[in-house]
Amino acid sequence: MKPEDEYLLKLGLAHYWFQYVEWGAIYAVHYATGKDLSILSGATPGEVSRDLTDAWKDDPALKPLAERYSALVTERNHLAHSHPATDNRDRISRQRLYRHDIKAKNRPATVMWITSEWLDEFIAIARTLNGDMHAAAHKR
Repeated sequence: MKPEDEYLLKLGLAHYWFQYVEWGAIYAVHYATGKDLSILSGATPGEVSRDLTDAWKDDPALKPLAERYSALVTERNHLAHSHPATDNRDRISRQRLYRHDIKAKNRPATVMWITSEWLDEFIAIARTLNGDMHAAAHKR
């Protein structure tokens, strides 16, 4: 069973907007620390987040953006580590991504459906953060 085209479009948009924000974070780390872009481009989102948090920890204007990026990375991990499944919760069979991570180390167990609504919210958060990071970079 194939997911609806609208769901697949939202998955693509979620991925695209996360990549856009991630590259903004990669460039921010590069400019703040001098780290090589080719090395940063191979880092995981969590590693980029830690580098960004460290680079911006003493700047009261940028620190909240690093915190928001860290939260987005956590949400992105739900998406990236979910798997296809059939959602029958409302008696209509739909293919959706499902996050079932009950034996996670160092964090709470996660069981959740990646719904269209969840994707809409993720996209909106990523787009807003991308704009805010871009604006902050141009003020400097």
